[in-house]
Amino acid sequence: LELTNETFFEGHVKETSIAITNKYLIKNTNFNFIYRDKLLKISNLKSKFEDLEIFESKVEYKNINNDHELSGDINLKIDSIGKEIKRVFSLYETNLENFDFKSFKASANSSFILKLDKTLAIKDRKFKIVVKADGLTGSLKEQISSKLLKENIKDIQLKDTVLEINHENKNTSYKLISNIKTFEDFF
Repeated sequence: LELTNETFFEGHVKETSIAITNKYLIKNTNFNFIYRDKLLKISNLKSKFEDLEIFESKVEYKNINNDHELSGDINLKIDSIGKEIKRVFSLYETNLENFDFKSFKASANSSFILKLDKTLAIKDRKFKIVVKADGLTGSLKEQISSKLLKENIKDIQLKDTVLEINHENKNTSYKLISNIKTFEDFF
């Protein structure tokens, strides 16, 4: 199949499941697509992955002189309990062995631009992710001692949390605003 400047196609994908390395199953995937002038647009992307729901998202792919660019906006919601929370966080290869999660409810949106070389390896990336967590509750298997606090930290509860991650040109910045409860009151 050779895609040319005259190539045109469009369609809809409905109720499709996608397995990624037999480890993750993305269910109920739906989207519209159109390809014209070496530009692929995916719109109205909706999907379900573990306790994550992707909605009203879009992705675009451009190929100009063998320079590939993938960009998009992804919106998601999460409402998870117990051990399923660790499975969701495992996507980000974060070590959470010391945590026993009880509940996690949040929404997130991200925008990204990936520039790829002719082998489709990422040569440049830019993204912004904003996560708004209504609540995260859990406990620690091993308590954390603190010189600032009188008691060891065993239980953690977050509310009204906003995490913003910006990445551009190999520089990443993080901004976190949250109410945290480790004992009786939020601070």
